[in-house]
Amino acid sequence: MMEVCTDHNQLSLILAVTGTPTLDEFYKINSRRSRDYLRALPFQKKKNFAELFPNASPAAVDFMTKTLAFDPTKRLTVEECLEHRELSLTRSSDFPLRSDADKILDLLSLCCSLP
Repeated sequence: MMEVCTDHNQLSLILAVTGTPTLDEFYKINSRRSRDYLRALPFQKKKNFAELFPNASPAAVDFMTKTLAFDPTKRLTVEECLEHRELSLTRSSDFPLRSDADKILDLLSLCCSLP
């Protein structure tokens, strides 16, 4: 029988890997309702990604650890992800990272040159 996917199931699956938030992470949650919900869930110990994915490279384990952090302020930014050694091998040097300002200027120059 197929299991119904609910928010509760999703959060339980996530916490089974990332572990229950620390007290610091818990008190950063603004919503009292969310904190009450998390408090009612059983404690989950964080899984070791190297053990969970034994064939993953150390760089891949580091990448997963830093992108799957519960606290969003501790997660890698998009730019940091793209610069991470796990992804740097897949990025072509023909397409260097560019700032948002560069992209906006390119878009503006393109728009201004249209008839």
